[in-house]
Amino acid sequence: MNLRSEKHSRFLIIVSLLIVLVGCEKRPDGLLSRNKMTDFLYELHKLDGTLMANGFGNTDDRENVYYYNALLEKHGITKARFDSSVVWYSNHPKTYEKIYVEVMARLNILDEAVKSGKFHPVDTFALRNSKREMWPLKTAYLISPDSAKNRLAFSIIDSQLRWNDRYTLRLLQQLWSDKDSSNHKRLIFRIHYSDSITDSIYTLLHPDSILRRYTLTFRAKRQLPIEKISGELLWDTTSSQKFYAKIDSISFMRHYDELAQDSIKTLIEQIQQDANKDSIKSDSSKTITDTLKPVKKEPHTVKTIKEGAVKPVKTQKIHPRAETPKLLND
Repeated sequence: MNLRSEKHSRFLIIVSLLIVLVGCEKRPDGLLSRNKMTDFLYELHKLDGTLMANGFGNTDDRENVYYYNALLEKHGITKARFDSSVVWYSNHPKTYEKIYVEVMARLNILDEAVKSGKFHPVDTFALRNSKREMWPLKTAYLISPDSAKNRLAFSIIDSQLRWNDRYTLRLLQQLWSDKDSSNHKRLIFRIHYSDSITDSIYTLLHPDSILRRYTLTFRAKRQLPIEKISGELLWDTTSSQKFYAKIDSISFMRHYDELAQDSIKTLIEQIQQDANKDSIKSDSSKTITDTLKPVKKEPHTVKTIKEGAVKPVKTQKIHPRAETPKLLND
């Protein structure tokens, strides 16, 4: 019994030694190291995925050979050397498994980066023609004759509003009135700049019970900070008129250059700083001049202005026409 146990123990020791020797077998010269094998397999799987995503999934296709040869050339190895390395690592599954664990970890990191948009190309044309919906209120209103409102106002305040923006106000409106007051109902749109400067446009509304689409487009042309945008979707200049109005599909779209926003902001700030400096210099020079020069009293004279010498200032109103009438079910 003891003899059998001794023989069994010797057998186990010999088997264990063989396993250790096989596991510790030295990699033959000329084969890829573990690190190089990991790097190459990572690049190989990326190439496989790229070809498959572009409809070249068959590795036997003649066109694909050029891509695989380029990858071998990039890593400075031959196909025979790679095939031999695969055979050797396949006979050492534990080492091969460790290699593939690292390869899969790298591929998972790459997959997350792709999903997050890290490698997506930037469409500069789209950025140059960016747009954003900015309407802050309800998109539909119904005003009955019993309503005390004679105006429906809106206001948009946003720090991102910039010089050279283009704003488009669009809506559908159907209007009835108990009297002919076509000259009293308006759609108004204003841009309020700093220094209490305001530009505005308007169009007349038609109280003829026809559903019409109205569009006002206005560009911010002044190189000044924009404080807000305001207007009236429906404004009746008379308070006695009663009307019924249905307003729908209201949209206020900002069109802007996304890539130029920082440079525009810097430009406007620089213009404001220069204007403030010039104002300070003007005030200081005026004070110095007033202190140095004595005030001279001029004799009182009356000047006669010839008729026609002064021309009245012409004011121009913009009257955008409403678009072709459209019904809701068109």
